[in-house]
Amino acid sequence: TVRLCAGMEPEGLPRERLAGEWEKLLLQGRKPSLGLAFLRDCGWVKYYPELAALIGCEQTPAWHPEGDVWNHTLLACDRAAERRSGNREDDLTVACAVLCHDFGKPAVSERRPDGTISCFNHERAGVGPAREFLRRLWNREAWIESVVRLVQEHMRPYDFGRDLASDRAYRHLAVRAGRLDLLAEVAIADALARPPLPVDMTCYRRFLERARELAVEQAPPEPLIRGRHLVARGMTPGRGFAPLLARCYEAQLAGDFTDLAGGLAYLDSIAGEYSVK
Repeated sequence: TVRLCAGMEPEGLPRERLAGEWEKLLLQGRKPSLGLAFLRDCGWVKYYPELAALIGCEQTPAWHPEGDVWNHTLLACDRAAERRSGNREDDLTVACAVLCHDFGKPAVSERRPDGTISCFNHERAGVGPAREFLRRLWNREAWIESVVRLVQEHMRPYDFGRDLASDRAYRHLAVRAGRLDLLAEVAIADALARPPLPVDMTCYRRFLERARELAVEQAPPEPLIRGRHLVARGMTPGRGFAPLLARCYEAQLAGDFTDLAGGLAYLDSIAGEYSVK
């Protein structure tokens, strides 16, 4: 079978057909790592250069005893499969984010003089490769961006739980990442993919608990101040609305006000600084 598949090419196969196979692997496979290993064995990994680049991308053994980034990614995909929620869309979003979460490492990994390997900002470096990989398979731009946002922020749940991040930081993260509950799942799958290192779940539990308390677990805060509130104060819609509304929303995220009455009072206090009539 490996020899047969090695002689085949994806040329002529519609994107939808390929995406369907990936979805079956990521949503139904009990161990997606086996399918990814087969992709490598038959040579088809070359058609997915973002995945191929992970093979042989070294990591510091003390932090990643499982081996290179390829091995780590396979283990992370298996951990994500074990934690599926049963919601197809959510599970596909998490699985794809986990698959892509370290796509930035090959571009930024550097060996330090002490022999350790750094991959500073790999989560941001992975945004472009993840987007390109997903676009070749799915024609779902909004969904692709939701996956990419999880890739970009996948280090934050542990950092936030460890450092006891501010409420403002949580609200801003919700704006950037969208679904903090799904972001936590990506981060947990990543953490569990470093056997035999033990995983302390305290930071992840703390992250989710605080996100729930702030009501930003599944969506960022809705802006309390809208254009209609400016119109109600006699202002004429125009380009001046955007910066004023943006400042109000930033103040809301910072916790300067938490309800509409407070928001309107804040609006009245700063409206004179803007040329909106």
